[in-house]
Amino acid sequence: MRLKILLLIVIVSVCGISSHAQISRRRLESDFVLKAEKTKYLHSLEERILNTFGGKPPVIREKKWDKLFYELSVDLYRSPHVKKALKIVLNKIDDVSENLSVRAILTARALYPHELENEVYSLFERTERLNAAVYAFHYLYLNNRKKYRPYLRNISRRFGNDSLLVRLTYDYVNESEIFYDDDALREIFSPDFLKGELVILTVLRSVRKIPGLTLIRKPDGAFLFEGDSLWAISQLGYSVTDFPYYLLDGNTPQGLYLFDGFYQSKKKSIGPTPVPIIRLPFEVSPKKFLRKNGEEKWNKELYADILPKALGKFNSTFEAYYAGKLGRKLLVMHGSTDNPALYKNEKYFPLTPSTGCLTSYEKWDEKTGKLLESDQLKLVNAILKLKKKRGYLFVFELNDKNEKLTKAEIMNLISRLQKIGTTEKQAINSKKF
Repeated sequence: MRLKILLLIVIVSVCGISSHAQISRRRLESDFVLKAEKTKYLHSLEERILNTFGGKPPVIREKKWDKLFYELSVDLYRSPHVKKALKIVLNKIDDVSENLSVRAILTARALYPHELENEVYSLFERTERLNAAVYAFHYLYLNNRKKYRPYLRNISRRFGNDSLLVRLTYDYVNESEIFYDDDALREIFSPDFLKGELVILTVLRSVRKIPGLTLIRKPDGAFLFEGDSLWAISQLGYSVTDFPYYLLDGNTPQGLYLFDGFYQSKKKSIGPTPVPIIRLPFEVSPKKFLRKNGEEKWNKELYADILPKALGKFNSTFEAYYAGKLGRKLLVMHGSTDNPALYKNEKYFPLTPSTGCLTSYEKWDEKTGKLLESDQLKLVNAILKLKKKRGYLFVFELNDKNEKLTKAEIMNLISRLQKIGTTEKQAINSKKF
């Protein structure tokens, strides 16, 4: 989950996982999930909080504060010392970097979405830095949309409307929520969608705290099945900030990603289960993303051309494009060794959140460190069995229902779209799909 330097800690290269092998659950274990280690980690966290924020007065060491704020936000760990430190940074506009101001806003949003409104508002009013103002605005707007919506004009007056960040914020605030229509959905579930490619399809709700589903569309155009049932795993595309897709640590962007192989991470909170690497536009060249020679610079038309025209009418299709253009990167699909007890009161439990990645359910034995259950491993092994290490991921929000997405809902959707009264397997594998 802590992904800022993720690719620097690869221990198995993209080519290091054989596309022919299946990975056994019994081979995977982690000391991080042991009960004693969880206790040790919490004690260490409390000690670091005291050492970092507990001085009288606290001495701001930006790298240490930034790193600890990030870790605390992902763990949803609250304490009086943390809250006090956030207030200090939010009030020291001229004495800290914009990066630390933004990190403090992100952490405040994750841990104290309502309690630090006065401090964030004060920063919003006084800062001369565009990024800090935009992040502060989002904290305030998500806290009280009606009250703070007019404050967007304040940003325009002070910073202009030319930046992509400001334009996307206007779109986010002023556009009503629009989901794909039947024509677009029919294209997505068609065997001609990204024809000949392996397609990982992640379907989410607009309320991102509600788990969605990830499916696999094989290169022959048929969806993957296990027996007579559609293959699918639960997937969470929720960030602890619940900020929009174009912001640092925002929710997982909708749209198209390159699937670019696997690796294993040393990150204790991600664990040893292999991770599919996904790349946004601008994170890699269009030549690599589109597999076309001669394309060295990105533009919106290049991205749109690979997708059906029916999808191009919807702004959500381009979220991945604009997120990449604004510098988001290092988003992956990963499992988790984080302590699920930290999130037991959340809608997505027993899944764990991230800062923009797609996360899968895993259950670990806290006595032995062994992996007991893993949707993440199911995903990896399903792809490996198809002998494919390249392809695409497409993420989209289906609707705004306030309930967990199910395979039955997907099957009913397909049945309605194609008006086929056959069994689900016949329908899914029909050439009409």
